[in-house]
Amino acid sequence: MTAIVFAVEGEDGVWVADLASGSVKKIDVPEGKLADALALTEGGVSVVKGVKLAVAVKAADAAAAGHLDG
Repeated sequence: MTAIVFAVEGEDGVWVADLASGSVKKIDVPEGKLADALALTEGGVSVVKGVKLAVAVKAADAAAAGHLDG
């Protein structure tokens, strides 16, 4: 299983997207190293590992059509 953990600037919460099942779930209380990494982001640090491309966009339909407005 490949999954991606992410948090979006300006939004509350940390999420995990399970690519195999096509699902996205909120992580209620990040713990351990995930909590440590999240704390770093509060100071403006971006934490990236094993991801080729990540862009926040306003709408999924626009991204599916090739538009990266974020």
